[in-house]
Amino acid sequence: MSKAQELIKKEGLVGMIITDPYNMRRISGFRGGEGALYISATQQVLITDSRYTEQAEKESDFTIVQEHRGHTREQIFAECLEKEEGTLAIGYEDQSLLCSQFDKMKKALPVKEWVPMGGKVDALRRIKTAEEIEYLAQAEHIGDVAFSRILDFLKPGVSELEVAAELEYQMKKAGAEDLGFNTIIASGLNSSMPHAIPSRKKLEAGDFVTMDFGCIRARSEAVDAAMLEHAPHNGHDAHVLGVAFHAWDQA
Repeated sequence: MSKAQELIKKEGLVGMIITDPYNMRRISGFRGGEGALYISATQQVLITDSRYTEQAEKESDFTIVQEHRGHTREQIFAECLEKEEGTLAIGYEDQSLLCSQFDKMKKALPVKEWVPMGGKVDALRRIKTAEEIEYLAQAEHIGDVAFSRILDFLKPGVSELEVAAELEYQMKKAGAEDLGFNTIIASGLNSSMPHAIPSRKKLEAGDFVTMDFGCIRARSEAVDAAMLEHAPHNGHDAHVLGVAFHAWDQA
């Protein structure tokens, strides 16, 4: 029994609908982000459209069902519910599901009780397996490698956008599957903004450069590396003022 199925049993539910992309990935292995899951004691169904069905079949052991105009998501959910027994109490992710999507489901499905799950599905990600801990370590190593390679790239005249592009390239080259989030590079006056968007501003001698970046190694694991750099003077190596790594979960 999976952790999601254990949660369903614990909450006294017949089934649960998962719509958050990160939870979909963590529970099913599917990385496409588009679709939904239906999970019960006897069913594990992944619903997505034709753009992702081949990918889903490769990444997940769930039953894959394709949605389209003639076979909507709500119709597929209804087919799943027809196979269930007992009072239809269904859990849903109220913190990520759009109100319009929820209204469609309420109108289309014969559910007696809709149970908001709050953060209970997210909580399934808190305790990592040994395999996931190893992926986190690998992601942190990738961040270390990319960071060491970017030092020689930092020089006056290089733009924040160029630094971001090079850093992301080095992470991918070192083995990252994807970015954990949008890379933050902020120099000089821009470094006062913790979540600044990289711009065409060029690094100047003496600038502080804030770098915040992370990568995904496998399934849903990533590392968030927050770093503070000092742009070099006269072509000399950058002086590292401080480095702080934080384990970060994309799932």
